[in-house]
This record gives sequence, C-alpha cells and structure tokens, in this order.
Amino acid sequence: MALLTAIAISQTATAPISPKSSSSASQSPLSSAQELIKSGKFTEAAAMFRQIISKGDAAGTPGAHAGLVRSLLKLDDVAGAEEASVLGMRAYPQSSFTQTARANVRFRNGAIIEAEELYQSALKIDAKNARAWLGMGRVDSALSRQAQAKDDFARAHELDPGDGDALYYWSVGQPYPENVNGLEKHLAEFRDDQERERHEREYIAFLKALAGRKVWTLAHDVDQSDIKLQPVITRLQDGPRAYSISVRLNDRANANVMLDTGASGLTISRKMAEKAGARREGRSQETLRALAGRRGQRGRLRGLCSMAGQTHYRRL
Repeated sequence: MALLTAIAISQTATAPISPKSSSSASQSPLSSAQELIKSGKFTEAAAMFRQIISKGDAAGTPGAHAGLVRSLLKLDDVAGAEEASVLGMRAYPQSSFTQTARANVRFRNGAIIEAEELYQSALKIDAKNARAWLGMGRVDSALSRQAQAKDDFARAHELDPGDGDALYYWSVGQPYPENVNGLEKHLAEFRDDQERERHEREYIAFLKALAGRKVWTLAHDVDQSDIKLQPVITRLQDGPRAYSISVRLNDRANANVMLDTGASGLTISRKMAEKAGARREGRSQETLRALAGRRGQRGRLRGLCSMAGQTHYRRL
C-alpha cells in the first residue's frame, strides 16, 4: 500500500456571502419560514413553523411540521425534533412530508433500517419528494451502497435544486472540479453556524489542493489475499476490543492499523507519515492544525486524505 500524499492546504479566509432576502409581502408564511432556514436562522424558522401549525392551515401544516423538525435538527435539538416528529405523524400519518421528517429523526438516532422504511413509505406517497430521496441517499451510503446513494442524491438535487442539503450531498459526490463548484455555491447561498461553515471552507480548500488525485492507493493489484488479524487487547478480562493488520507504506515504513470495515482510508500519526516519506503540500500552519485535528488531537493526521469522493454527513 502506498501513501502518495499527506496534504496541508491554505484555508480560505473569505466568509460566505450572505444570501439576499427574497421575502415579500406576497410570500406565504411557509415560504418565509423556509427562507429563514436557508439563511441559517433556525430558531426563528422553528418559531414561525410553530405559528403556522397553531393556526391549523390544512394546506401548509404538513410542510410546517416537517419544517419544524428540520429546524430543530439543524439546532441539534434532537429531543425536540423527536417530539415534533411524533406530533406531526399523529396529525398527518399519511403525509409524505411528516413521514420523511420522522425518518430524518430516526436516522439521526441511529435507527437506519426504520428510517429506510419510512423514506420508502414517503416515496410511495410522493415519488417526487426530494427530501425523501435525500434521506434514502444517506441510508444507502450508511449501508455501503455508494452507487445507489449517488443516484439518490442526484435525484434529490434534480427534484429540488434550491434545497441546500441536496446540493451539498450531490456536490460531494461529483468529480473534481465539479465538487468544488457545487460546494462553493452551497457555501455562498446557504448559511449555517460558523463552525460548520469553517469546516466546509477547509474541505473546499482541501479538494482544491488535492485536485482530483487519489491519496491512498494499493502498491499493486490484489485479486485475493488471506490476512492475519491481530487482536487489540486493552485489558485481559475484556478480551479483544478490535483487530489490526500489518501494512507497509511507500515501501519504507511498517505499521499496524486498526481494522474498520466502514473506513474509507487510513489515519496515521505524523511520525509515521514522516517515516513513510509523506509529502506535504501548501504551507498554511492553520490548515495543518485543522488536518491534524482540533480539540486535543493535533498529534494525528486525520482521515481527511480519504474524504474526496466520500459522503460527508451533515445535519438535515
């Protein structure tokens, strides 16, 4: 296995452009609340969705229930979203909107199969529900059905090009430079909290530095191989906590790496990267710290090298 590049890149300092308000006197309350989500004003959006629900407008209430759940999930208020999704399902059990909203909450809580069933049910009611297709993409990705996930995200984006989440997931799956173009459009038109926007800027800068190149590649093709797994034991009474395998990087350094069947790449220490002769591109120390990981993890090269072309989960 060869490690081609460990990359440190310059972080773009330019802040995303604030979207211009498109609200008008003729805009419906539901549309106005949805614009608040687009602007990153999730608390205000939740309050407006609650007002719509309290008025009981039959035409817009299912969408308001879904919008309320979406706002709460954006605020990381999973408990509130759980309660709101249950109330929405109770009021409109046969609505594609409320079923999708409930599925989003179940996915957030790790109930992947239940979420999948709800998304499928929502699509039987309305096959043009972009949010349900988006949810199916996340499920398929989580279950390692990457080709199907890419089709799902494309379908969601096609049905609703104005949905920021659909744009994000669709963009991540595109080849370079289309992925960068899509993510820059997302960052310019849709707002979020500062921390998530910072991560997105760093990811865009990373993709630009990578420029479509693969970082982790096999030294040679392998049709079949029997690999000895080595147990990782922290305490004898607990037994194996994980398993590792031995690999050689760039034909220069031996390493034991923990096996994770869901991983899309390798995470190694800086010391190991130096032994393997990893090449660092760019000179931004700020981005190097970002690649090494924040909050006490600066001694590790995070798996950003494996990010290109992979699905990045974000709040719906």
